Amino acid sequence: MKKLTAIFLVLLLSLSFVLTGCSKGKDIITDDGVAVPGGMQLISPSTVDYYLFVSEDWKADISTGVVTAYRSDTDPTNICMMSFGLKDMTMTYSEYWDSYEDQFKAIYNNFEMVEESETILGGNTAGKYVYTATFFGGSSDTTGAESEETETADTAETDKTSGGVDYKFMTIVVVKNGSVYILTYTALASAYDNNVSDFTEAVKNFRFKD
Repeated sequence: MKKLTAIFLVLLLSLSFVLTGCSKGKDIITDDGVAVPGGMQLISPSTVDYYLFVSEDWKADISTGVVTAYRSDTDPTNICMMSFGLKDMTMTYSEYWDSYEDQFKAIYNNFEMVEESETILGGNTAGKYVYTATFFGGSSDTTGAESEETETADTAETDKTSGGVDYKFMTIVVVKNGSVYILTYTALASAYDNNVSDFTEAVKNFRFKD
């Protein structure tokens, strides 16, 4: 399930292309001179312009080409970081979110905004969005013969209420130097609270390179 979630985040963000906290223990200095907060690990590669740290007991995963970490083999909760250059250099984080939200709704169902506020990421003003949605795993394409749509209408409605997986997300969006950075925490809705403090810690310790 972790792979499925990561793949759909990649799909969602690729569509958008056009467009200090408390730490356990002492900081560790890497061979490259990066100060890693105690109890955390650096998961961002040297090729990006930021440092993303997560709790040391999470598992880093770059198999999808995205900077990602997931909680465990049995817990699909993940933290994902994406960044893109913007064609519109004047775009704000809220304007980017409006586009992101529309594309998100094309993939997920039952979107509901829980919280929308302003926060800080890497010393920059950012948007914070907490929301829920359901993924059904099927195509959202409703084209086809009118007779087929009529015959399957009742069945489709049943599927929409019983066949999906409910997720809860927290997304932090910041625009800096003509690029947008999207940091997202994804969990099963029922397990969201279990690890959200780890994400909060990741947000607090996130920093851009000088």
